[in-house]
Amino acid sequence: MAAKKPQKKVSKTVKKVAKKVSSSTKKVVSKKPVTKKPIAKKPMLPKKAKKPTSRAMSSRPPLSKPMPIVISKKSEIPKKFAEIFKGYYREGDRIFLRKPRKFSGFPDLLALQKKGYETFLNNYIHKLFNGINPVRDIAGEKMYVEIDDIKVSEPIDDAKTCKRKELTYGGIITGKVKLNEVTDDGKKKTEKTLFSKRANIGILPIMTPSASYIINGVERVIISQIIRSYGIFYSKKDFKYAFKVIPENGPWLEVQVEKSGVVVARINKSRKFPITALLRIL
Repeated sequence: MAAKKPQKKVSKTVKKVAKKVSSSTKKVVSKKPVTKKPIAKKPMLPKKAKKPTSRAMSSRPPLSKPMPIVISKKSEIPKKFAEIFKGYYREGDRIFLRKPRKFSGFPDLLALQKKGYETFLNNYIHKLFNGINPVRDIAGEKMYVEIDDIKVSEPIDDAKTCKRKELTYGGIITGKVKLNEVTDDGKKKTEKTLFSKRANIGILPIMTPSASYIINGVERVIISQIIRSYGIFYSKKDFKYAFKVIPENGPWLEVQVEKSGVVVARINKSRKFPITALLRIL
């Protein structure tokens, strides 16, 4: 039992010596020199100019005063030249050998329609009523009505209000209405006026400044069309002879001969009927 104790002490001493040797070897090992790579320097960029502050502005010296603009006096034309070019066009000191060109403005494309409406109001509206006058009674022609002195009033409402309220932009047609009665005794015919006053006949749509019409709140435009000329036109097709009678005002009459030899007539493209029926009426 006594021999075992010194072994423990020897082992402890051996461990201490081994630690010292390992630490000394670490210090003796030479370290390899580390070579550092050279770092490439970035190119220097020009610095941005800073905005001058209020203090820097105040510290700056005052700018030099602007040079005054000297306006030269207008050179007058000598008297000799003024007498020579007396009749020519002048603008200040400049003399033009010819007069300047004057360019006309943009034409009014609606002038034709406006002019046509004005002529209708001034001339043709009277002719329309003269073609109707007198309006006679069917039974015995005892009474008849005459309409004279036709006038059209100004628009009742504004164009905007007519669109909003769905009205017609127009004026009232007024005229002098006469109701006459004819009495026949067998010897003489006498006429007696029963009624003679100014009355309203109707409403006429009036053209707006933009050459349009407002009817029941809707703006409309009249487009000119090509009208076929009136007269008698003859034609021949598939051994059929025909002719058309186109009047200036009124229905069209078309007469043609069929293959069977029957002469047929038509009025306004209605059903065919024999020409004899038309001749009996005439």
